[in-house]
Amino acid sequence: MTKIMLCGRGGSGKSTVTAMMARYLAGNGQNVLVMDADTSSRSLSDLVGLKRPKRSFADELGGPDALTRKLGAYLAPSASPESRRIHVDELPAACTSRRDCLALLEVGKAWPGGNEAGEILEELGRNVLSRLDDRNWWVLVDNEAGMDRYGTSHRATDAFLFVSDGTAGSLESAAFATRLFLEVEKPLLVLLNRVAPDENEEAERLARRLGVTIDAVLLPDDAVREASLEGRPVPLKGEAVAVIGRVLSRLESALNPTGRAQIRRRL
Repeated sequence: MTKIMLCGRGGSGKSTVTAMMARYLAGNGQNVLVMDADTSSRSLSDLVGLKRPKRSFADELGGPDALTRKLGAYLAPSASPESRRIHVDELPAACTSRRDCLALLEVGKAWPGGNEAGEILEELGRNVLSRLDDRNWWVLVDNEAGMDRYGTSHRATDAFLFVSDGTAGSLESAAFATRLFLEVEKPLLVLLNRVAPDENEEAERLARRLGVTIDAVLLPDDAVREASLEGRPVPLKGEAVAVIGRVLSRLESALNPTGRAQIRRRL
């Protein structure tokens, strides 16, 4: 179906929004793979409502030593594009958690080794994403924070959702992302997350000044905040359901010329 990467500065709520989108799609009968590509956060599986996998994909391929030497099979070049494809069902069970039509893959978490270790994990994530056979599956990628991480993944991703907390720094990053993905002709939506109603106007005024279009707004929700703090599945109810549905519909509309994304909703 389609691959969507969620972008944003640290603390913007990317993982929470990723979980809400995954639960919305799964609740409407869609096959959803959540890729946990954030090397620092460990809360995504709880928010989605799945057990954390026994180990990460990086660990499955031999851990830091093997990956540092580029010995992992998924990092090696392949003879033909077709032989490089990986279906969700072919992902190792030890690093994939599944229930019904919802699955989660943990790419890898940071280990000692500085920038080199982080770059290896990022390369692994890009490699898996580019090889992933997403037919009949939505793939939601909770990406590492930091603008330098986005451009290198655009070839393997169909669309992007930037999650902003409404601060000046966050909206400046959204402006950078807007220009970046316009250049590579990939759809980008911007979601304003956890901004109080009395602060929305100022945030949207700043966004307009920076050339950023706010496509949707998720208001602060005590139940969502408590679930995030306590490591429970993020609730999806009330206005949040409508907002997440609109975001996915906008993404569907942006991708429909390729015929890739289709959201079936249960009546």
